Amino acid sequence: MTVDEVMQKVATALLDCLEKDHVDVCAGVSREDAAAVLLVVFEGCCKGFNRRFAFDAQPEAIRALMRIL
Repeated sequence: MTVDEVMQKVATALLDCLEKDHVDVCAGVSREDAAAVLLVVFEGCCKGFNRRFAFDAQPEAIRALMRIL
């Protein structure tokens, strides 16, 4: 897998944590706060892979998390 493919999968997994696994309810925080934390996690993963995305080139799952904010 390429780094971009990995990051796409990570982005989708993070969105699924909110949408399907209801991480906000599990953690006892607001949906917006959970989305913000998941975005920070994604940024950390990007940093670990030395990959940056332009604002308008973020994976769709990350854009979906941004819309929640």
